[in-house]
Order: sequence, then C-alpha cells, then structure tokens
Amino acid sequence: MVQAEAHLWTDPIVEEVRAARDAIAAKHGYDVEKIAAAFAERSKASGRRTAAPSASAAKGDVNSGTHPSCGGS
Repeated sequence: MVQAEAHLWTDPIVEEVRAARDAIAAKHGYDVEKIAAAFAERSKASGRRTAAPSASAAKGDVNSGTHPSCGGS
C-alpha cells in the first residue's frame, strides 16, 4: 500500500492576518485588556458609527432580542 505524501498548504492571506494579529498583540504586551482598549480608541478616533448592544442587553438580559432565536417574542 502506498502512503500519500502530506502536503502542507498555507494561505498567504491567512498568514498575513496572523502576522498582523501577532504584531498588534506584541505591541500591547499580549494583554487582552490593553489590546481591547487600543481598538476602542482607534474606533473612537475613526469617527465611524459602530453598533452597540441595547440597554437591556448591556444589563445582561439574554431575552432582550426580538427575534425568536434570541428568546424574544
């Protein structure tokens, strides 16, 4: 029986995204809170509108959605 050779394939786009992610993480000492704060600041500085959870969702009400799959009616 002949074994097929294992071919490792890499996607250059995935590799680029991973490298960018690692560079950002390294810049902030791999501290998730610092990374999140940096992204929040960058988002705020961009001036773009962003989605935000509703007030009831922010309070932890998991049944605040209106879609049946969200537990709402």
